[in-house]
Amino acid sequence: PAGAQDSPAEGPASPIPERRIDMMPDTDLPGGDLGPVFDTTLQACIQTCLGQDECRALTYNASSRACFPKGDGAGAPVPFASALSGRVIRTPPELAARAQTRMADAGFLSQSDVDEARNRAGTIAAFYPPTEESEPAVAAARAESQGDRETAIHMTGILTAQRDRAGDWTNLARLVLGGIQGSDGAAARSAGFLAINGYLRAEDDATAARALALLADSHERTGRGQDGLAALRLANRLSPDDQGIGKALETAQERHGMRVTDSQLDTDAPMPRFCASMSRALDAGVDYADFLRLPSRDMTVSAEGRLLCIGGLAFGQELELTLRA
Repeated sequence: PAGAQDSPAEGPASPIPERRIDMMPDTDLPGGDLGPVFDTTLQACIQTCLGQDECRALTYNASSRACFPKGDGAGAPVPFASALSGRVIRTPPELAARAQTRMADAGFLSQSDVDEARNRAGTIAAFYPPTEESEPAVAAARAESQGDRETAIHMTGILTAQRDRAGDWTNLARLVLGGIQGSDGAAARSAGFLAINGYLRAEDDATAARALALLADSHERTGRGQDGLAALRLANRLSPDDQGIGKALETAQERHGMRVTDSQLDTDAPMPRFCASMSRALDAGVDYADFLRLPSRDMTVSAEGRLLCIGGLAFGQELELTLRA
């Protein structure tokens, strides 16, 4: 039935918005008003419209800070200085399904990170409102080649809001990260949310891998090196021939990966045991036997602080152990 398209999909909520708004500069959409909202921001106006099932468009008057959510009766666009208007666009089902698959493959993505990335996607047009520039992609490339990163970011942001494509999200994350001066954690986190949006939308694994590498960069800058390492491991699996990702993974593993720093053999007990000292503390709730290839099922594995110990050994026994990441 025709109305089925508006019914919410069953199963878990999509990690990307079900609807977004494509904005136009200096434009009004007369008629169809659902009820104005005064003294508000463009971001709040967009959120108001997307929060109403009956909202199909909006007009925001920047001069008077007035928001006009609109229903099916919104008319054709007409010129109106200082007004921004846009129509609601539904996310294609295939894009929502792709995002679900990508999210399932990235167990290191926290729900809070995904939620924040989703919120950013829903209101990105407010952060990068459209201008009269008819070719933002050309303008962005020109600005970047001339060293005008601020304009390049804004033009790429406009393009991202208009097209909602993985490559645009990823490129925007790259530009934002490249423009960070010093230790600007807020900007680095923002770039990470942009990268997540790029990863979730990626049609091909190469683009997904590039987005994950940028997410890892964001995490490294914000003290989340372990999460960054996990992102790089997935990026490397998706694009194993990318040398830049491979080098970044090696660096991250040296800095944050679990590795053996020393070893010791305890022979005072009736049955000896071997302990490997790891680079960081182990989680007592994890069964580390899953990370070891043991020659006998009689052997036991225990975690004590930074020590990973194997018991059930015999005197004079030659033993070869393999630890996997």
